[in-house]
Amino acid sequence: FAGVVSVVKDAAVTRAEAAPLLPPAGGGSAPAGDVEDFSYNFGVEPHSFQLETADAGLLALAAGVFAKAGDAVSSAWTLGFVRSVYPDDADAGGFFRLLFDAGTSPLLDHRLVLPPTFFDSGMDVLYDRTSWSTGASFLMMRAGWDGADHSHGDIGHFQLYRRGRWITHEAIGYDGPAATGAGHNVPLLALSDTDIDGDQFHLEPVGSLSGTRRVSSSRSYAYLAADLRGAYTSYHGDSRLWDLVQRQLLWLKDADETGDDVIVIFDRIEPAATTPPMAVRRIPIHVDEAPAIAGTTATVNVGDQRLEVTALLPTDAVLTAAIPDGPPDEYPADVYTHRVFSTPADPSVCDRFLTVLRASDGTSPAVTPQRIDAPGLHAALIGHRVVVLPEDPIDGDGGPLAQLSLTVPVDAPIEVFLTGLTPGASFDCATEIQPGSVDIT
Repeated sequence: FAGVVSVVKDAAVTRAEAAPLLPPAGGGSAPAGDVEDFSYNFGVEPHSFQLETADAGLLALAAGVFAKAGDAVSSAWTLGFVRSVYPDDADAGGFFRLLFDAGTSPLLDHRLVLPPTFFDSGMDVLYDRTSWSTGASFLMMRAGWDGADHSHGDIGHFQLYRRGRWITHEAIGYDGPAATGAGHNVPLLALSDTDIDGDQFHLEPVGSLSGTRRVSSSRSYAYLAADLRGAYTSYHGDSRLWDLVQRQLLWLKDADETGDDVIVIFDRIEPAATTPPMAVRRIPIHVDEAPAIAGTTATVNVGDQRLEVTALLPTDAVLTAAIPDGPPDEYPADVYTHRVFSTPADPSVCDRFLTVLRASDGTSPAVTPQRIDAPGLHAALIGHRVVVLPEDPIDGDGGPLAQLSLTVPVDAPIEVFLTGLTPGASFDCATEIQPGSVDIT
């Protein structure tokens, strides 16, 4: 028992499995791949996994452990969470009564004590939200790889929840294509189009484990840089097509919950010397409705909201769409979502993808993102916001972005997000405002 207390005393287990995992409206939990019997929850909250009553007992047990460990605050909010999420679950009482008197225990609203951001460093999953309100925006991204023999194909996957519904999410499913890379928002990398699943692997070479390289969050943004190479490399499966697969994601939050949410994704992919030039490189985005494609932008109406997906790189990007391959909750599971694919017209010269997702209310004006060229970096302009991402990989303690010179072709004021800086270092910034542009050094 003392060992259990020492493991969970900091509330990491409870936080990772409970409060951060629930989307803001609370109609289920964020899906985490390879699950079954979920479609009956569609009547509560589509594409969320149902809240199992067994979880109430485990959380109640955790509340008791916290109490025994002397952590009264964690015990109170965990018990309050159980009582609010599982009000009719009689089984929840039997567990924590083994440890303390639940009838006289204080309850605490978890939203008063927990920050809106939680990074699960054990599984490399970021859970972040604009607030604890039911109308908040919520993003989840998984970057790590656990090396288990039950592959989900979701390393690098992200999903966005906004205004009470999922805007983009995985195709939940047990086994089959839905449980592979094909069912997730991950780079689809394969030898040829005959490998339709674009699968990841579950046995990696030593030293090639995937994981988070940088992560940070504030009221206005969340950022995660991940090395995904281990998920696409397997000595066991004799697959060594890619020397580097790295994903950077920057979420510009709708902090006031009155505007839009923007996600900028930069994927850097380096093939091995022996990889055929025409090997498949493809970026999918899963959506619930058929997209309308115009050039390099796809527009999806999601209820009373709208999602715009724009491919800024590769320069020869071609957007295509796919319809669902089957209904939800089949076994083996087909991919039941619509998809937008960004694919280079000539894969032999494409190893960089810069993709922008903008989610907004359906009545808001559309915004056309632009790519800004500058030496050593890639920049995306979305309205008056600029996201700067270094060309060089994110790795180690240093930052690849030591200096920049950038002309932003829009009138001031602008808001600039720089990634790839060295943590703890100081930088000088000079700006020169011109009619119709801003120079930044």
